[in-house]
Amino acid sequence: MDTFKQQMQIMKKASWDRSVKKIALDGKRAIVIVGGTFNGVFSDGRKDHTLKLVATAKDTWVKTPKGYKLQKTIVQQNTVTIDGKQTTGPKG
Repeated sequence: MDTFKQQMQIMKKASWDRSVKKIALDGKRAIVIVGGTFNGVFSDGRKDHTLKLVATAKDTWVKTPKGYKLQKTIVQQNTVTIDGKQTTGPKG
């Protein structure tokens, strides 16, 4: 989380568009397929670079007395480009 916060502090012109692609109800659970595109600009100290992340995630929401709460997210597809060139993320 700390790394994410640091990255967001250097990001300029950030936008994150998301849309629900599918919802399936299963008892007290809702399975939601969400598509999203994040765009931003960051500097390496010499010049600006454009970042684009396109992802699809499967979210599981559980119904509680206070409403639905996100239980987990599983990223199903994730593509990252920097200056239009596809990149790979950190190895896990």
